[in-house]
Amino acid sequence: MVYMTKRIIFFNTKGQIRPGYLIILATVILIGSTLIAQIAASLVNLIFPNATVYTHFGSAPVTIVYTIFYGFFTWWLSKIVFKKFFQPEDLAMVDCFTFNSKVIKNIGGGMLLGVVAIVAVVIPLYITGDYAIDFGGFEVITLLLYFCIFIAIGISEEVILRGLMQHALMRYNKWAALVIISAVFGIFHLSNPNFTIVSLLGIFLAGMFLGLSMYATGSITVAIGTHLTWNFFQGPVLGIPVSGMGTEGSIFITTIEGANDLITGGEFGAESSLSCLIVLTVISFTFYLHYRKKERRTVTTTNAEY
Repeated sequence: MVYMTKRIIFFNTKGQIRPGYLIILATVILIGSTLIAQIAASLVNLIFPNATVYTHFGSAPVTIVYTIFYGFFTWWLSKIVFKKFFQPEDLAMVDCFTFNSKVIKNIGGGMLLGVVAIVAVVIPLYITGDYAIDFGGFEVITLLLYFCIFIAIGISEEVILRGLMQHALMRYNKWAALVIISAVFGIFHLSNPNFTIVSLLGIFLAGMFLGLSMYATGSITVAIGTHLTWNFFQGPVLGIPVSGMGTEGSIFITTIEGANDLITGGEFGAESSLSCLIVLTVISFTFYLHYRKKERRTVTTTNAEY
């Protein structure tokens, strides 16, 4: 009786652990990896107390250790959970646990997509004069360190959100999973500086954009690459706050000239701007149409075989 009760509570009729527990486990992994990284970075800071500060995390040794521990532990623990609680077919889109030419191609394509998307967002703001841009000069070390930071963030957030959480809910309905996890993605940013309701909508649409890119391409590594360059080009390259957070030593310095926060995104940055909402909606809808077309093609092929 006790065994049956536990089975009903923790597992569904297919013998799969219930999504709620996987989401809790994914949250624990993210928080635990963050704490491990912070502890490791604090210890390094004690060893190199006078090291030159290059990023908002601190010195080069501190930044490197933090990003390695944060990215690696999130990826490694998520891999363990996927192997233990998911079926092989669940891993069709989660191709971030292998490394081959296809993964490299997907990451490269995602990185290009991230650049194109953020450029499409900010060009109208520069043209209208709502944003002004000047050359800020840069240090190679700072750029490399920030690139590493955004690699870790891209891997961690995508593996946890689009990987573990969204795939757990996809067992029941992939579209509900997309919307719910996109909302969770927005909630994860509530503590960021200068957060507003429009910012929440912008991050939600960014989550839809990343989730649909995974559906349309069949690869979470595309979303990882997109996430990486979307953040990197906003902050270290263009000098725009990334989800409300500033970066040190960007190549360009972008200043807000426009007075309307809905147009410019205000202090939160371009992700809260009207152009961002429009661009993300258009790209997301394009990905949706592509995925539905691919679905229909798959159904037609399957029916033809029978």
